[in-house]
Amino acid sequence: MQQEDGAAACDLLSDDVQEQLTESGDSCETAVMEAGLPDTGRVVEVKVYGTAAQVRYDDDVVFLGEFPDGWKVTAAGCSPKADAPYDCQVQGG
Repeated sequence: MQQEDGAAACDLLSDDVQEQLTESGDSCETAVMEAGLPDTGRVVEVKVYGTAAQVRYDDDVVFLGEFPDGWKVTAAGCSPKADAPYDCQVQGG
């Protein structure tokens, strides 16, 4: 079941995020399960800016981008930083 969860999670990630996760040589499915992303909790707020979006949860902030095949996660496990907009555990590019 855990491998299926990893595969489902990878389907939601942009190509850049998948590439970043697999730089260590692990499969995307393994890397996403080992990334230690927080349990998001409930959705608190969604903001859409054209082809980009921010979803704030109780315990996480996730960024999305709109691609030809739909909305994909471009960064996850994000928290605000005083000297930068957000520090994210996984992100593309």
